[in-house]
Amino acid sequence: MSSRTKRFFGDEDKKELLTALRLCRMSLQRVSTIAPIGGDVYQGCDAVRKAIDELGFVLTGDREHFYAPRHIASG
Repeated sequence: MSSRTKRFFGDEDKKELLTALRLCRMSLQRVSTIAPIGGDVYQGCDAVRKAIDELGFVLTGDREHFYAPRHIASG
């Protein structure tokens, strides 16, 4: 009888996945700027981007993890 290996998803795994997701999301955003609005490619990119954002939230607790940082006006 073989023993099962316990799975472990650690910080390094999370970091690697977040990096890959960020690169994929950037590609989806770029394609969305050239794909016909409302077309199959545009809608597919939007669906995958939403799934990436949701997984980013699961991994970080931040719904805006992949968003560009906002600039704060000094006054």
